[in-house]
Formats: sequence, structure tokens, C-alpha cells
Amino acid sequence: MRARRTEGVVAMRESLGTYENRLLVLLTISFGFTIWDRVALTTLAPAILEDLGLNNTALGMMAGALSVTLAVSGYFFGLAADRTQARKRLLLAGVVLFSLCSSISGLAVSLATMVAARLFMGLTEGPILPLSYSIIALESSPHRRSFNHGVLANFATCLVGGVLGPVILTHVTAASSWRVAFFVTGLPGLVMALLIWRLVREPRIEALAGPATAAGAAAGRPGEPPAERARNVPLCLLLLCGLYTWLLVTLTYESQYLVHVVGLNLVEAGNVAAVVGLAGLSLAIGISWLADRIGRKPTVILGGLLGLIVPLALMYAHHSVVLMTALIFVGWSFIGCSPLFAGTIPSESVPPARVARTLALIIGVAEIVGGVIMPVVSGALADRYGLDAPMWVVFGATALTIVGSLFLVETRPQRATAAAAVVPAT
Repeated sequence: MRARRTEGVVAMRESLGTYENRLLVLLTISFGFTIWDRVALTTLAPAILEDLGLNNTALGMMAGALSVTLAVSGYFFGLAADRTQARKRLLLAGVVLFSLCSSISGLAVSLATMVAARLFMGLTEGPILPLSYSIIALESSPHRRSFNHGVLANFATCLVGGVLGPVILTHVTAASSWRVAFFVTGLPGLVMALLIWRLVREPRIEALAGPATAAGAAAGRPGEPPAERARNVPLCLLLLCGLYTWLLVTLTYESQYLVHVVGLNLVEAGNVAAVVGLAGLSLAIGISWLADRIGRKPTVILGGLLGLIVPLALMYAHHSVVLMTALIFVGWSFIGCSPLFAGTIPSESVPPARVARTLALIIGVAEIVGGVIMPVVSGALADRYGLDAPMWVVFGATALTIVGSLFLVETRPQRATAAAAVVPAT
């Protein structure tokens, strides 16, 4: 019995020590630190708007400015990565530049200077997520690709951006000012850039031509997915637009809602956001794990149904902060569908040589719609009709995402392998 237990411990250590797992840890933590900058703007919005004398429409403009240049730079970096196969070097450049420039928002003195700062930050952040997704897709074992994408998108994002970020940033602001809070967001990224430089290798596109593309090989297109999956790309683009509207409109106006409607102070609102962020460490990653077990399509439909809880809880359960927070915690698991729409499903639906540009295009368009247009529209509606208006925008976008998910073509690798196995030889 003791010998068997020892063998199990050794096997677990060997598994944790694989390159796939080391890569996942490095890219997850690195991406998590890039979220600090975006979290700083939305979490500290009440203090920033009061100091600069701005309204909710201006907040939407500031939040959306980053998404504009992020979308553009992300696509062109993704295109360059597919053509040069230099994913690691381009990712490294993005992390270094982002880390060096992440404090410039703290220097803003007006709406114009804040928008300019956010535009510049988007240029540096653009390549980080799509290149990280594409590297993970190329280096992942097929049976855990969705799980790896989920960890990348949610674990450090929610731990650093959703849990630690609101608490640290609001306490720094309470002790000094919101400007100082922006200056603490860049140093960790430089450390992660050094580790990426030393420990990450350039992936090979052949790595993706495994069980996920076996059906394509059986049809005479080695390394390519079956043709019917092509419709997943525009569908994922539309679905991610809906999910980003749910996510970014909620993040942009949640703190405003908690302070001005629920009646919490800024620190209390930050604590609520931190508790909700814990959902990404459990439920959201659980969604990605579930997609590797039961399939991509049923998982995203379930996630969308849970996502409807978030705006409803904010509007109708805030008489009890505990109940509201608990309901939002459950509903926040919808964020676990983000890596499925932005990484897993499209990477299993296009040839490996087109993965980076495809992911960057999907993420970029979703950033424009969900991160630029809808926050500004929601801010204008909030100024005219009250802060319930953005929550109804979130509800509508989530409902449309659920409907769109019904038309996806399943891409789960195990099912693709089974389908290929029954194709008769010619």
C-alpha cells in the first residue's frame, strides 16, 4: 500500500512538472497581471469621476478607448505571429511594453488625457491574450485544451484582477489617491516577462494536428478540422461580443451601482467585487473542465443561463448584500465560457496555421462591440434612465448569447476522434 502511494505521488509530481503545466502557470500569471490596469479603472471609477468631474458616459468612453487599440494591435500581432511563427517573441514584446506603460493612466488630468492613456495602453495589451491562447492551443493535450484555456483566462484574472486587485487598489486609494493605485500595476509584469524569455519555447503548429483534427485527416485534409466547423468562427465572434458586453458593461458600472444605488462605500464595493472574483477560481474554471467532459455546446448554453443571474441579482436582490453577492458569485461562472468562445472552439475549427489571427480577430471585434460601443451606450442610458439601464443591456446581451450558442457545431476532441474512427477507408 505504501509503495503504491509513493508511486502515485511520484506520478503526480512528474505530471505537474511537464512543460505543458509550466507553460500554463507562466502564461496564466502573466495575463493575470495585465488585468490590473483594466480593473483599476473600473474599480476606482467613483473616485476618478469625482476627481475629474466626469459622468457615466465619460466612464464608458474611457473604458472603451483601450478596447479600440487593443482590437487593432491584437489582430496585426496575431497575423504577424501566424506568418513568422514568432509567437513567443511577439508575446514577450507585448508583456514588456504593457508593464512599462501601465502607470500612465495615473497621470491623466482630464477626459482627453485619460482617453489618450487608455488608447496607448490598448496598443501594448492587444497581443497578450490572443497569442497566449494560441500558444496554449498549440501546446495543450487535446483532452484538456478547454481546461487549459479556462485556467489561462480565469484563474489569475480572477485572483489578481478580481480578488486581489479590487482590495489592494481600493485600499491604496483610500490611503493616498487613485493615481498612486495605477503606479503599482506594472512591476509584476516585468518579472513575468523575464520568466517567459527564459522558460517558454516557440510552439510548432503541428502540435494542434492531433485528435481534434482527426476528422479532417479522414476526409483527406490532414491537420485541418472538418468543413462544417467553419461556421463556428463567425458564431464565436458574435457570441463573444455578447459575453464581453455582459462582462465589460458589468465591470464598468458595477462599482457605480454598488456605491450609488446599493449604498456601499468604495472599499465595501471593492470587497463585494473581490468575493465575486473568487467565482473565477472555482466555478468558471469548472465550466472549462466541464467542456472537456460533456462537450463545448451544452457547456456554453449552461453558462449563459447562469450568466443571466448577475444583472437580476444586482437589480432585485440588493436589499440583502449577502444574498446579492452569493447570487452574483454563482452567475459569474458564465465568464468560464469566454475562453471557449475566444480560444478553444475557434482553435479547433480552423487550420493550425491560422489560429493566432483568427483568435485575435474574434477577440478584437468583441472588444470593439463589448468594450467600446456597449459601455458608451450603457453610460448614456445610465445618465438618462438611471443605473438599472446598463443591467438590462447586460441581460439582453446574455439572452442573445444563449440563443446563438444553439447553432454551434460541437468540437470536443474525443467526439471528433470517435467520428473519424467510423469513417470507412477509401
